[in-house]
Amino acid sequence: SDSAVKSILLQTLRHIHAERARYLPSEKVTRNGFDHYLISDEEIRNHLADIIGKISASHHWDVADLTKRLPEESGIPTAFPAAWELRPIVVACLLRCADASQLDQSRAPDFLMALLKIGGESALHWVGQNRLAAPKPSRKDASALRFVSTKPFDSSEAKAWWLIYEAIEMASRELSSCDALLRDIGEPAFQLNRIEGAQNPRRLSELITVNDWQPIDARVKASRIDKIVDMFGGEQLYGQRPVVAIRELIQNAADAVGMRRSISDETSAYQGNIRVRLIDDITSDTVSIVVADDGIGMSEGVMTGPLIDFGNSYLSSTLVKYERPGLLAKRKRNIGQFGIGFFSVFMIADKVEVTSKPFDSGVSEYNSLIFDSSDVVRPTLTH
Repeated sequence: SDSAVKSILLQTLRHIHAERARYLPSEKVTRNGFDHYLISDEEIRNHLADIIGKISASHHWDVADLTKRLPEESGIPTAFPAAWELRPIVVACLLRCADASQLDQSRAPDFLMALLKIGGESALHWVGQNRLAAPKPSRKDASALRFVSTKPFDSSEAKAWWLIYEAIEMASRELSSCDALLRDIGEPAFQLNRIEGAQNPRRLSELITVNDWQPIDARVKASRIDKIVDMFGGEQLYGQRPVVAIRELIQNAADAVGMRRSISDETSAYQGNIRVRLIDDITSDTVSIVVADDGIGMSEGVMTGPLIDFGNSYLSSTLVKYERPGLLAKRKRNIGQFGIGFFSVFMIADKVEVTSKPFDSGVSEYNSLIFDSSDVVRPTLTH
């Protein structure tokens, strides 16, 4: 449908704009015989465009990746004062925290909101931000930032309130994680490193007030994953046919092959290959089943995220929007039928090992996730 296509395009654009920002500082636009640059100063552009682009792209990286992909210090042109320093990680932290915490009504003023006649989910974001006063340091905790509302949210505006709660929760995580990172690398810590009420809906509703309803954190939780595997990974879901566990693995492999096909160039000779082997080791009295494919492969983030997240899939995760936005455009769907999928393997195995890497990365990117049936919820990750 048109709405589905628009949704996919919006998600794709959101998650590739940061990567495109990597190249904007040095890109040229020629019009009427004249060259135009985003950074007009030639010296700054020649010497700093690369690091500016990396800092811009880092907005969408995980905080832990900042020290891996950005230098702690970068050189600046001699035309600048000698006392000046450029510390890319500090700048990246400041920018991402400033952006995450800019949530007040200055982004959604009354007149503009009425003029634009915004609808859909965007309207919820506008309503939510329109109710927030500019944040200030908390009166009770010198390390906390405080948001308060200018008027209450009615029950009909509950969705807008929850969007603001999630945005504040995310902003608080950014402040805390960036503060911890800066401390770790010996940089000055943030004076404000969290947002008051960010982890407690009831507490936040005392600041961002509500009228005739009460926000409570009543999300469905799965605290005992191992018990869920026992209950739904065996006969309750599959009946007395343990072979279906192998079927699930083959379906996962087929999904991986299908995803790689969908993003391969039309001229590519790639067809996909899935192999199933039975290894009977007499010396150790063990039997191993190996299901291997040469499909899209999994990053460390996928192996420790969607793979072991009940009811979730790579295609519905935020990772795919960052790693493989092309898959969203293709509207690829998984073959697998059951949300428990991968965990069905524990019906037949005492030990499970998953080894993978993205198909377009080097050999050094291989990771292995090793599960022992005695402790399903705490696998070991090796490189």
